[in-house]
Amino acid sequence: MNTSLKKVIWTILLCVLVLSTVLALFQWCQISGVHQTLADIRWTMREQGFKTDLADFTYTNDAATEARMALLTAFEGSPQLDTNYDQLDLLPAATNGPATVLWKLDSLTIRTNLLHWSDFHAILDTNLWALDAACDAALTGPIRFDADESRGTLMFWLEPMSLENLSQMLDLRILLELHEGRPGVAWTNLLAATRLVTACETQPSGISQCSRFTMAGTAFAETWQVLQKGNWPDEKLAALQQEWESANFFTNLIESTAIDHTNDIYTCEQESLRSPWGSFSCSTIIGQTLEEPANAYAEIKDRVAQGIYRHHGMIADERGLMLYFQRRALELRRALQATNWAGMCALPGVTNVTQYASSNPEVEQKLVSDHVLDNFMLALAAAAEAQRRVVVTAIALERYRGKHGAYPAALAPLAPEFLKSVPVDFMDGEPLRYRLTDDGHFVLYSVGLDCRDDGGMVSDPNPDKLIQNLWGHPVLRSEERRVGKECRSRW
Repeated sequence: MNTSLKKVIWTILLCVLVLSTVLALFQWCQISGVHQTLADIRWTMREQGFKTDLADFTYTNDAATEARMALLTAFEGSPQLDTNYDQLDLLPAATNGPATVLWKLDSLTIRTNLLHWSDFHAILDTNLWALDAACDAALTGPIRFDADESRGTLMFWLEPMSLENLSQMLDLRILLELHEGRPGVAWTNLLAATRLVTACETQPSGISQCSRFTMAGTAFAETWQVLQKGNWPDEKLAALQQEWESANFFTNLIESTAIDHTNDIYTCEQESLRSPWGSFSCSTIIGQTLEEPANAYAEIKDRVAQGIYRHHGMIADERGLMLYFQRRALELRRALQATNWAGMCALPGVTNVTQYASSNPEVEQKLVSDHVLDNFMLALAAAAEAQRRVVVTAIALERYRGKHGAYPAALAPLAPEFLKSVPVDFMDGEPLRYRLTDDGHFVLYSVGLDCRDDGGMVSDPNPDKLIQNLWGHPVLRSEERRVGKECRSRW
Protein backbone atom coordinates (compact mmCIF):
# COMPACT_ATOMS: atom_id res chain seq x y z
CA MET A 1 0.00 0.00 0.00
CA ASN A 2 1.58 3.30 -1.06
CA THR A 3 1.97 6.28 1.25
CA SER A 4 -0.67 8.47 -0.44
CA LEU A 5 -3.33 5.75 -0.09
CA LYS A 6 -2.48 5.35 3.58
CA LYS A 7 -2.90 9.08 4.07
CA VAL A 8 -6.30 8.98 2.40
CA ILE A 9 -7.44 6.10 4.60
CA TRP A 10 -6.16 7.77 7.77
CA THR A 11 -7.78 11.03 6.73
CA ILE A 12 -11.11 9.28 6.19
CA LEU A 13 -10.84 7.48 9.54
CA LEU A 14 -9.93 10.72 11.28
CA CYS A 15 -12.91 12.49 9.68
CA VAL A 16 -15.21 9.66 10.74
CA LEU A 17 -13.83 9.84 14.29
CA VAL A 18 -14.21 13.61 14.46
CA LEU A 19 -17.73 13.45 13.00
CA SER A 20 -18.71 10.68 15.42
CA THR A 21 -17.35 12.67 18.34
CA VAL A 22 -19.21 15.80 17.24
CA LEU A 23 -22.45 13.84 16.81
CA ALA A 24 -21.98 12.17 20.20
CA LEU A 25 -21.36 15.54 21.87
CA PHE A 26 -24.37 17.01 20.09
CA GLN A 27 -26.59 14.15 21.24
CA TRP A 28 -25.18 14.39 24.76
CA CYS A 29 -25.99 18.10 24.82
CA GLN A 30 -29.49 17.37 23.53
CA ILE A 31 -30.11 14.70 26.15
CA SER A 32 -28.62 16.84 28.92
CA GLY A 33 -30.76 19.78 27.82
CA VAL A 34 -33.91 17.67 27.81
CA HIS A 35 -33.15 16.18 31.21
CA GLN A 36 -32.55 19.67 32.58
CA THR A 37 -35.85 20.82 31.03
CA LEU A 38 -37.65 17.86 32.63
CA ALA A 39 -36.01 18.61 35.98
CA ASP A 40 -37.04 22.27 35.75
CA ILE A 41 -40.65 21.40 34.87
CA ARG A 42 -40.83 18.84 37.68
CA TRP A 43 -39.50 21.40 40.15
CA THR A 44 -42.04 23.98 38.97
CA MET A 45 -44.92 21.49 39.20
CA ARG A 46 -43.87 20.39 42.67
CA GLU A 47 -43.83 24.04 43.69
CA GLN A 48 -47.39 24.20 42.33
CA GLY A 49 -48.40 21.18 44.45
CA PHE A 50 -48.43 18.46 41.75
CA LYS A 51 -46.97 14.95 41.98
CA THR A 52 -44.49 14.16 39.21
CA ASP A 53 -42.83 10.78 39.92
CA LEU A 54 -44.06 7.20 40.32
CA ALA A 55 -42.45 7.10 43.76
CA ASP A 56 -44.91 9.81 44.88
CA PHE A 57 -47.74 7.29 44.59
CA THR A 58 -46.21 4.44 46.60
CA TYR A 59 -47.86 3.51 49.90
CA THR A 60 -48.35 0.39 51.99
CA ASN A 61 -51.33 -0.69 54.09
CA ASP A 62 -51.13 -2.09 57.57
CA ALA A 63 -51.83 -5.80 58.10
CA ALA A 64 -55.46 -5.32 59.18
CA THR A 65 -56.32 -3.23 56.13
CA GLU A 66 -54.58 -5.71 53.83
CA ALA A 67 -56.63 -8.55 55.34
CA ARG A 68 -59.87 -6.67 54.65
CA MET A 69 -58.77 -5.87 51.12
CA ALA A 70 -58.17 -9.56 50.48
CA LEU A 71 -61.80 -10.27 51.40
CA LEU A 72 -63.06 -7.47 49.13
CA THR A 73 -61.10 -8.72 46.13
CA ALA A 74 -61.92 -12.42 46.45
CA PHE A 75 -64.23 -12.37 43.43
CA GLU A 76 -62.11 -12.83 40.32
CA GLY A 77 -64.90 -12.73 37.75
CA SER A 78 -68.24 -11.02 37.33
CA PRO A 79 -71.40 -13.14 37.64
CA GLN A 80 -72.28 -14.70 34.29
CA LEU A 81 -75.94 -14.12 33.56
CA ASP A 82 -75.84 -15.01 29.87
CA THR A 83 -73.40 -16.18 27.21
CA ASN A 84 -72.51 -12.58 26.26
CA TYR A 85 -71.50 -11.67 29.83
CA ASP A 86 -74.13 -8.92 29.84
CA GLN A 87 -75.00 -7.25 33.13
CA LEU A 88 -78.43 -6.68 34.56
CA ASP A 89 -79.86 -3.19 34.04
CA LEU A 90 -80.86 -2.16 37.57
CA LEU A 91 -82.78 0.93 36.49
CA PRO A 92 -84.45 0.03 33.19
CA ALA A 93 -86.01 2.94 31.34
CA ALA A 94 -89.74 3.10 30.73
CA THR A 95 -91.64 5.17 28.19
CA ASN A 96 -93.85 6.74 30.84
CA GLY A 97 -93.82 6.56 34.59
CA PRO A 98 -91.09 5.22 36.86
CA ALA A 99 -88.42 2.63 36.15
CA THR A 100 -89.26 -1.03 36.81
CA VAL A 101 -89.06 -2.42 40.35
CA LEU A 102 -87.11 -5.54 39.43
CA TRP A 103 -87.45 -7.48 42.66
CA LYS A 104 -91.25 -7.50 42.36
CA LEU A 105 -91.11 -9.34 39.03
CA ASP A 106 -91.49 -13.11 38.64
CA SER A 107 -88.50 -13.24 36.28
CA LEU A 108 -85.95 -10.88 34.71
CA THR A 109 -84.67 -10.44 31.18
CA ILE A 110 -81.26 -9.63 29.74
CA ARG A 111 -81.70 -9.04 26.04
CA THR A 112 -83.51 -12.22 24.99
CA ASN A 113 -82.32 -14.31 27.94
CA LEU A 114 -84.98 -15.05 30.58
CA LEU A 115 -83.66 -15.24 34.15
CA HIS A 116 -85.49 -16.87 37.04
CA TRP A 117 -84.76 -16.27 40.68
CA SER A 118 -83.44 -19.83 40.87
CA ASP A 119 -80.69 -18.68 38.47
CA PHE A 120 -79.69 -16.05 41.01
CA HIS A 121 -79.55 -18.73 43.70
CA ALA A 122 -77.28 -20.86 41.50
CA ILE A 123 -74.83 -17.97 41.22
CA LEU A 124 -74.99 -16.75 44.82
CA ASP A 125 -75.40 -19.84 46.99
CA THR A 126 -71.79 -20.95 46.53
CA ASN A 127 -70.58 -17.42 47.33
CA LEU A 128 -72.68 -16.51 50.38
CA TRP A 129 -69.86 -16.95 52.91
CA ALA A 130 -67.50 -14.83 50.80
CA LEU A 131 -70.20 -12.18 50.28
CA ASP A 132 -70.90 -11.98 54.02
CA ALA A 133 -67.17 -11.63 54.72
CA ALA A 134 -66.85 -8.95 52.03
CA CYS A 135 -69.80 -7.02 53.47
CA ASP A 136 -68.21 -7.04 56.92
CA ALA A 137 -64.92 -5.86 55.44
CA ALA A 138 -66.60 -3.01 53.54
CA LEU A 139 -68.52 -1.87 56.62
CA THR A 140 -65.60 -1.85 59.06
CA GLY A 141 -63.03 0.51 57.58
CA PRO A 142 -61.64 2.47 54.65
CA ILE A 143 -60.98 0.77 51.33
CA ARG A 144 -57.43 1.34 50.20
CA PHE A 145 -54.97 -0.76 48.22
CA ASP A 146 -51.20 -1.04 48.29
CA ALA A 147 -49.32 0.76 45.52
CA ASP A 148 -45.85 -0.25 44.32
CA GLU A 149 -44.12 2.13 41.92
CA SER A 150 -42.22 -0.72 40.25
CA ARG A 151 -45.49 -1.89 38.68
CA GLY A 152 -46.16 1.45 36.99
CA THR A 153 -49.85 2.03 36.25
CA LEU A 154 -50.46 -1.72 36.63
CA MET A 155 -50.36 -1.14 40.39
CA PHE A 156 -53.80 0.45 39.99
CA TRP A 157 -55.34 -2.06 37.56
CA LEU A 158 -56.39 -5.38 39.13
CA GLU A 159 -57.89 -4.31 42.46
CA PRO A 160 -60.55 -1.90 41.06
CA MET A 161 -61.76 -4.60 38.67
CA SER A 162 -62.15 -6.98 41.61
CA LEU A 163 -64.28 -4.41 43.43
CA GLU A 164 -66.52 -4.15 40.36
CA ASN A 165 -66.97 -7.92 40.42
CA LEU A 166 -67.99 -7.72 44.08
CA SER A 167 -70.38 -4.85 43.32
CA GLN A 168 -72.12 -6.96 40.67
CA MET A 169 -72.48 -9.88 43.08
CA LEU A 170 -74.02 -7.55 45.64
CA ASP A 171 -76.47 -6.29 42.99
CA LEU A 172 -77.88 -9.76 42.52
CA ARG A 173 -78.06 -10.50 46.22
CA ILE A 174 -79.87 -7.26 47.03
CA LEU A 175 -82.59 -8.04 44.48
CA LEU A 176 -82.87 -11.66 45.57
CA GLU A 177 -83.16 -10.80 49.27
CA LEU A 178 -85.85 -8.19 48.56
CA HIS A 179 -87.74 -10.64 46.34
CA GLU A 180 -87.67 -13.31 49.03
CA GLY A 181 -88.72 -10.97 51.83
CA ARG A 182 -85.45 -10.44 53.71
CA PRO A 183 -85.10 -6.65 53.63
CA GLY A 184 -82.60 -6.52 56.50
CA VAL A 185 -80.06 -8.60 54.59
CA ALA A 186 -80.72 -6.55 51.45
CA TRP A 187 -80.06 -3.34 53.37
CA THR A 188 -76.74 -4.62 54.74
CA ASN A 189 -75.62 -5.53 51.23
CA LEU A 190 -76.78 -2.13 49.92
CA LEU A 191 -74.76 -0.32 52.56
CA ALA A 192 -71.71 -2.44 51.71
CA ALA A 193 -72.14 -1.75 47.98
CA THR A 194 -72.44 1.97 48.73
CA ARG A 195 -69.25 1.92 50.78
CA LEU A 196 -67.37 0.47 47.80
CA VAL A 197 -67.96 3.96 46.41
CA THR A 198 -67.98 6.24 49.43
CA ALA A 199 -65.28 4.61 51.58
CA CYS A 200 -62.89 3.88 48.72
CA GLU A 201 -59.76 6.03 48.86
CA THR A 202 -59.57 6.32 45.10
CA GLN A 203 -56.32 5.28 43.51
CA PRO A 204 -54.73 7.76 41.11
CA SER A 205 -55.27 6.16 37.72
CA GLY A 206 -57.87 6.42 34.99
CA ILE A 207 -58.99 2.79 35.36
CA SER A 208 -59.46 3.17 39.13
CA GLN A 209 -61.50 6.33 38.71
CA CYS A 210 -63.60 4.74 35.98
CA SER A 211 -64.33 1.69 38.17
CA ARG A 212 -65.45 3.94 40.99
CA PHE A 213 -67.78 5.94 38.72
CA THR A 214 -69.25 2.70 37.37
CA MET A 215 -69.91 1.44 40.90
CA ALA A 216 -71.45 4.81 41.81
CA GLY A 217 -73.98 4.45 39.01
CA THR A 218 -74.71 0.92 40.15
CA ALA A 219 -75.14 1.96 43.80
CA PHE A 220 -77.46 4.77 42.65
CA ALA A 221 -79.70 2.23 40.90
CA GLU A 222 -79.47 -0.23 43.80
CA THR A 223 -80.61 2.47 46.21
CA TRP A 224 -83.62 3.26 44.02
CA GLN A 225 -84.60 -0.42 43.99
CA VAL A 226 -84.24 -0.78 47.76
CA LEU A 227 -86.15 2.40 48.61
CA GLN A 228 -89.15 1.15 46.62
CA LYS A 229 -89.89 -1.15 49.53
CA GLY A 230 -90.65 1.90 51.73
CA ASN A 231 -91.06 2.29 55.48
CA TRP A 232 -87.36 2.03 56.28
CA PRO A 233 -86.39 3.19 59.80
CA ASP A 234 -85.04 6.73 59.95
CA GLU A 235 -81.75 5.62 61.50
CA LYS A 236 -81.06 3.37 58.51
CA LEU A 237 -81.94 6.09 56.04
CA ALA A 238 -79.81 8.62 57.93
CA ALA A 239 -76.81 6.27 57.88
CA LEU A 240 -77.17 5.69 54.12
CA GLN A 241 -77.58 9.42 53.49
CA GLN A 242 -74.44 10.14 55.51
CA GLU A 243 -72.47 7.67 53.38
CA TRP A 244 -73.49 9.39 50.15
CA GLU A 245 -72.86 12.83 51.63
CA SER A 246 -69.26 11.83 52.44
CA ALA A 247 -68.37 10.91 48.83
CA ASN A 248 -66.14 13.20 46.77
CA PHE A 249 -65.91 12.18 43.13
CA PHE A 250 -63.31 14.78 42.22
CA THR A 251 -60.65 13.42 44.57
CA ASN A 252 -57.39 12.41 42.86
CA LEU A 253 -58.49 13.40 39.35
CA ILE A 254 -55.32 15.45 38.88
CA GLU A 255 -53.26 12.62 40.39
CA SER A 256 -54.86 10.22 37.90
CA THR A 257 -53.51 12.33 35.06
CA ALA A 258 -50.17 12.61 36.84
CA ILE A 259 -49.66 8.85 37.25
CA ASP A 260 -50.53 8.16 33.61
CA HIS A 261 -48.27 10.84 32.17
CA THR A 262 -45.46 10.11 34.62
CA ASN A 263 -45.57 6.50 33.48
CA ASP A 264 -45.34 7.68 29.84
CA ILE A 265 -42.21 9.69 30.56
CA TYR A 266 -40.72 6.77 32.49
CA THR A 267 -41.45 4.49 29.50
CA CYS A 268 -39.71 6.95 27.16
CA GLU A 269 -36.66 6.99 29.39
CA GLN A 270 -36.50 3.18 29.42
CA GLU A 271 -37.09 2.89 25.68
CA SER A 272 -34.22 5.29 24.95
CA LEU A 273 -31.83 2.80 26.59
CA ARG A 274 -32.84 -0.07 24.28
CA SER A 275 -31.14 -0.87 21.00
CA PRO A 276 -33.45 -0.68 17.97
CA TRP A 277 -31.55 -3.60 16.39
CA GLY A 278 -32.19 -6.14 19.11
CA SER A 279 -31.21 -9.58 17.76
CA PHE A 280 -31.05 -8.22 14.19
CA SER A 281 -27.26 -8.78 13.75
CA CYS A 282 -24.97 -8.27 10.75
CA SER A 283 -25.18 -11.98 9.86
CA THR A 284 -28.98 -11.76 10.01
CA ILE A 285 -28.93 -8.72 7.72
CA ILE A 286 -26.69 -10.47 5.18
CA GLY A 287 -28.70 -13.69 5.26
CA GLN A 288 -32.04 -11.98 4.92
CA THR A 289 -30.72 -9.73 2.15
CA LEU A 290 -29.63 -12.74 0.12
CA GLU A 291 -32.92 -14.58 0.66
CA GLU A 292 -35.48 -11.76 0.58
CA PRO A 293 -33.94 -8.46 -0.53
CA ALA A 294 -37.22 -6.50 -0.48
CA ASN A 295 -38.15 -7.59 3.06
CA ALA A 296 -34.61 -7.02 4.26
CA TYR A 297 -34.67 -3.46 2.94
CA ALA A 298 -38.00 -2.76 4.65
CA GLU A 299 -36.72 -4.28 7.90
CA ILE A 300 -33.50 -2.28 7.84
CA LYS A 301 -35.39 0.91 6.99
CA ASP A 302 -37.76 0.33 9.92
CA ARG A 303 -34.90 -0.40 12.33
CA VAL A 304 -33.02 2.70 11.22
CA ALA A 305 -36.17 4.80 11.70
CA GLN A 306 -36.58 3.33 15.18
CA GLY A 307 -32.98 4.14 15.97
CA ILE A 308 -33.35 7.74 14.78
CA TYR A 309 -36.55 8.10 16.83
CA ARG A 310 -34.96 6.65 19.96
CA HIS A 311 -31.99 8.99 19.72
CA HIS A 312 -33.87 12.13 18.67
CA GLY A 313 -37.67 11.80 18.48
CA MET A 314 -38.00 10.17 21.88
CA ILE A 315 -36.02 12.97 23.47
CA ALA A 316 -38.48 15.44 21.96
CA ASP A 317 -41.38 13.29 23.20
CA GLU A 318 -40.03 13.26 26.76
CA ARG A 319 -39.90 17.04 26.80
CA GLY A 320 -43.22 17.40 24.98
CA LEU A 321 -45.01 14.97 27.29
CA MET A 322 -43.78 16.78 30.37
CA LEU A 323 -44.93 20.15 29.02
CA TYR A 324 -48.27 18.60 28.01
CA PHE A 325 -48.62 17.07 31.46
CA GLN A 326 -47.98 20.45 33.08
CA ARG A 327 -50.59 22.17 30.90
CA ARG A 328 -53.12 19.36 31.45
CA ALA A 329 -52.69 19.49 35.23
CA LEU A 330 -53.28 23.25 35.27
CA GLU A 331 -56.39 22.82 33.06
CA LEU A 332 -57.82 20.26 35.48
CA ARG A 333 -57.04 22.45 38.48
CA ARG A 334 -58.93 25.38 36.92
CA ALA A 335 -61.84 23.11 35.97
CA LEU A 336 -62.13 21.72 39.49
CA GLN A 337 -62.59 25.22 40.83
CA ALA A 338 -65.88 25.50 38.91
CA THR A 339 -69.03 24.96 40.97
CA ASN A 340 -70.99 23.12 38.28
CA TRP A 341 -70.63 21.23 35.01
CA ALA A 342 -71.88 24.14 32.89
CA GLY A 343 -69.05 26.26 34.30
CA MET A 344 -66.51 23.51 33.64
CA CYS A 345 -67.59 23.15 30.00
CA ALA A 346 -66.66 26.76 29.31
CA LEU A 347 -63.02 26.09 30.23
CA PRO A 348 -60.29 24.62 27.99
CA GLY A 349 -59.40 20.97 28.42
CA VAL A 350 -62.85 19.80 29.54
CA THR A 351 -64.84 18.83 26.45
CA ASN A 352 -62.15 19.85 23.96
CA VAL A 353 -59.09 17.96 25.19
CA THR A 354 -56.06 18.47 22.95
CA GLN A 355 -54.04 15.27 22.65
CA TYR A 356 -50.26 15.21 22.69
CA ALA A 357 -48.94 14.48 19.18
CA SER A 358 -45.84 12.31 18.73
CA SER A 359 -43.75 12.02 15.56
CA ASN A 360 -43.84 8.24 15.93
CA PRO A 361 -47.16 6.62 14.84
CA GLU A 362 -46.75 3.67 17.24
CA VAL A 363 -46.14 5.98 20.19
CA GLU A 364 -49.02 8.21 19.07
CA GLN A 365 -51.42 5.25 19.02
CA LYS A 366 -50.26 4.08 22.44
CA LEU A 367 -50.67 7.52 23.99
CA VAL A 368 -54.20 7.89 22.58
CA SER A 369 -55.26 4.46 23.86
CA ASP A 370 -53.64 4.96 27.27
CA HIS A 371 -55.26 8.34 27.91
CA VAL A 372 -58.72 7.98 26.42
CA LEU A 373 -60.17 7.91 29.95
CA ASP A 374 -58.45 11.20 30.77
CA ASN A 375 -60.55 12.86 28.06
CA PHE A 376 -63.80 11.87 29.77
CA MET A 377 -62.77 11.91 33.43
CA LEU A 378 -64.34 15.24 34.36
CA ALA A 379 -67.62 14.31 32.66
CA LEU A 380 -67.72 10.96 34.48
CA ALA A 381 -67.04 12.70 37.79
CA ALA A 382 -69.73 15.32 37.07
CA ALA A 383 -72.24 12.59 36.25
CA ALA A 384 -71.45 10.73 39.47
CA GLU A 385 -71.73 13.97 41.48
CA ALA A 386 -75.14 14.71 39.94
CA GLN A 387 -76.32 11.21 40.87
CA ARG A 388 -74.94 11.64 44.39
CA ARG A 389 -76.98 14.80 44.92
CA VAL A 390 -80.12 13.16 43.56
CA VAL A 391 -79.83 10.12 45.81
CA VAL A 392 -79.01 12.20 48.92
CA THR A 393 -82.10 14.31 48.26
CA ALA A 394 -84.27 11.26 47.62
CA ILE A 395 -83.23 9.73 50.95
CA ALA A 396 -83.96 13.03 52.70
CA LEU A 397 -87.42 13.06 51.09
CA GLU A 398 -88.05 9.55 52.43
CA ARG A 399 -87.04 10.68 55.90
CA TYR A 400 -89.33 13.71 55.62
CA ARG A 401 -92.26 11.49 54.61
CA GLY A 402 -91.50 9.12 57.49
CA LYS A 403 -91.83 12.00 59.96
CA HIS A 404 -94.61 14.06 58.36
CA GLY A 405 -96.62 11.39 56.54
CA ALA A 406 -96.26 12.91 53.06
CA TYR A 407 -93.62 14.34 50.77
CA PRO A 408 -93.13 18.14 50.80
CA ALA A 409 -94.53 20.28 47.98
CA ALA A 410 -91.02 21.65 47.35
CA LEU A 411 -87.45 20.83 48.39
CA ALA A 412 -86.99 23.86 50.65
CA PRO A 413 -88.64 22.24 53.73
CA LEU A 414 -85.91 19.58 53.76
CA ALA A 415 -83.42 22.13 55.08
CA PRO A 416 -82.01 22.33 57.65
CA GLU A 417 -83.50 19.26 59.38
CA PHE A 418 -82.75 16.65 56.71
CA LEU A 419 -80.35 18.56 54.45
CA LYS A 420 -77.92 21.36 55.22
CA SER A 421 -79.27 23.43 52.34
CA VAL A 422 -81.67 23.21 49.40
CA PRO A 423 -80.04 20.79 46.93
CA VAL A 424 -78.57 22.19 43.71
CA ASP A 425 -78.12 20.30 40.45
CA PHE A 426 -74.39 20.01 39.78
CA MET A 427 -75.01 20.09 36.06
CA ASP A 428 -76.35 23.64 35.70
CA GLY A 429 -76.26 25.12 39.21
CA GLU A 430 -80.05 25.33 39.40
CA PRO A 431 -82.14 23.57 42.08
CA LEU A 432 -82.73 19.88 41.43
CA ARG A 433 -85.96 19.38 39.50
CA TYR A 434 -88.71 18.09 41.75
CA ARG A 435 -92.45 17.73 41.61
CA LEU A 436 -95.15 15.69 43.27
CA THR A 437 -97.27 13.26 41.27
CA ASP A 438 -100.99 12.63 41.42
CA ASP A 439 -100.47 9.21 43.03
CA GLY A 440 -98.60 10.59 46.04
CA HIS A 441 -95.07 9.96 44.82
CA PHE A 442 -92.55 12.37 43.35
CA VAL A 443 -90.28 12.97 40.38
CA LEU A 444 -86.71 14.06 41.14
CA TYR A 445 -83.95 14.45 38.57
CA SER A 446 -80.82 16.16 37.27
CA VAL A 447 -80.83 17.65 33.79
CA GLY A 448 -77.80 15.58 32.72
CA LEU A 449 -74.55 16.37 30.95
CA ASP A 450 -76.20 18.28 28.10
CA CYS A 451 -77.83 20.62 30.68
CA ARG A 452 -81.14 20.27 28.85
CA ASP A 453 -84.31 19.82 30.89
CA ASP A 454 -86.48 17.22 29.17
CA GLY A 455 -88.97 16.95 31.99
CA GLY A 456 -87.50 13.97 33.80
CA MET A 457 -87.63 11.22 31.21
CA VAL A 458 -86.31 7.91 32.49
CA SER A 459 -83.20 6.60 30.76
CA ASP A 460 -80.13 4.44 31.23
CA PRO A 461 -77.82 6.04 33.86
CA ASN A 462 -74.75 4.76 31.99
CA PRO A 463 -72.96 7.90 30.69
CA ASP A 464 -70.73 6.33 28.04
CA LYS A 465 -72.67 7.15 24.89
CA LEU A 466 -73.66 10.69 25.84
CA ILE A 467 -70.05 11.42 26.73
CA GLN A 468 -68.95 10.12 23.35
CA ASN A 469 -71.54 12.40 21.74
CA LEU A 470 -70.20 15.42 23.60
CA TRP A 471 -66.75 14.71 22.21
CA GLY A 472 -68.08 14.32 18.68
CA HIS A 473 -67.67 10.62 17.92
CA PRO A 474 -70.16 10.12 15.05
CA VAL A 475 -70.26 6.34 15.34
CA LEU A 476 -72.11 6.67 18.64
CA ARG A 477 -74.45 9.56 17.89
CA SER A 478 -77.29 7.33 16.73
CA GLU A 479 -77.91 5.91 20.20
CA GLU A 480 -77.65 8.75 22.69
CA ARG A 481 -77.87 7.87 26.36
CA ARG A 482 -78.06 10.38 29.15
CA VAL A 483 -76.37 10.34 32.47
CA GLY A 484 -78.87 9.92 35.25
CA LYS A 485 -80.78 11.80 32.62
CA GLU A 486 -83.03 12.36 33.73
CA CYS A 487 -83.25 10.20 36.83
CA ARG A 488 -87.01 10.12 37.08
CA SER A 489 -88.21 7.93 39.96
CA ARG A 490 -91.55 7.55 41.70
CA TRP A 491 -90.59 6.85 45.27
